[in-house]
Amino acid sequence: MENPIKVLLIEDDEEDYEIVDEMLSRIKRTKFTLNWVQDYKSAQKEIDKNEHDIYLLDYRLGIDDGLDLLTYAEKAKCHAPFIVITGQRNHNTDLKAMEMGAYDYLIKGQINSEAIERSIRYALERKKLETKIKNEQNLLSLLINSISVGVCLVHENKIILANDYIYKMFGIKNNIIGIDFDKTFFIKVYNTSVYDNNFKEESKFVVGTKPTVVRVESGKCKKDCLVTMKEFLYKNGVNKKQLIFCFVDITKQKEIEDSLKKTHKQLQDIAEKYGIDNKNPDILMDLIDLEASKIMEEQHVASSS
Repeated sequence: MENPIKVLLIEDDEEDYEIVDEMLSRIKRTKFTLNWVQDYKSAQKEIDKNEHDIYLLDYRLGIDDGLDLLTYAEKAKCHAPFIVITGQRNHNTDLKAMEMGAYDYLIKGQINSEAIERSIRYALERKKLETKIKNEQNLLSLLINSISVGVCLVHENKIILANDYIYKMFGIKNNIIGIDFDKTFFIKVYNTSVYDNNFKEESKFVVGTKPTVVRVESGKCKKDCLVTMKEFLYKNGVNKKQLIFCFVDITKQKEIEDSLKKTHKQLQDIAEKYGIDNKNPDILMDLIDLEASKIMEEQHVASSS
């Protein structure tokens, strides 16, 4: 048998308390435990305890505004859902309650056992889903912040998630969440390979392609990166296309490869100068020694004169 749902009614009118109590008692498929407080300060004390599954909140508590308790609950880290109950329908009040975090808005005199049971059930199910999503997001954040790869999640060109490493990689000091991706990172795709310092005029990726070597500029920082971009759908009521970018910093490797390319070119030039097979490493080494000796001799003569 499931534990009863613990409900706190925050209501200054005893007659309204009796009505709610009777409505909940008529519900057979779900059991409720109803507690009642009549004023703002008593409600604060109960919220601080954080012992209830759901709160039914009267919009007016004497001279106090019941909606202020929504703000108080958030500061007190009371995460149980609140359903606001009021004596008359007011569109602005409805919107205000929802904006402040209320899960539903009920009108006294227009609700019955079925309506209040449905409102409570939907609020608890929504809260359960929100908690699940939040836990998944926290796990995702923990995972992506534990890797030495820059990760950026983008929706409609807005950055909606960025891990710690991408801030470190590019020396970014300010928060980039909500900022346009293409204003934060300017990406140039290398024309042919990592050895080629020419860039393509068209620097956009093709979604789902293999990792690409690019030059990424963010502020004054420039990095050579191996970047992968994937597209996926995020389902949360409606399908949303989002892009996830993964940046691997290969700047050091790129510098080494550029140095190797330069050395290789110098060896080719020496081989062509002496008309020999540039694939013979022993002859090339002898020629390098010869070239080095000539340079040293020229420097000695220059310093003597």
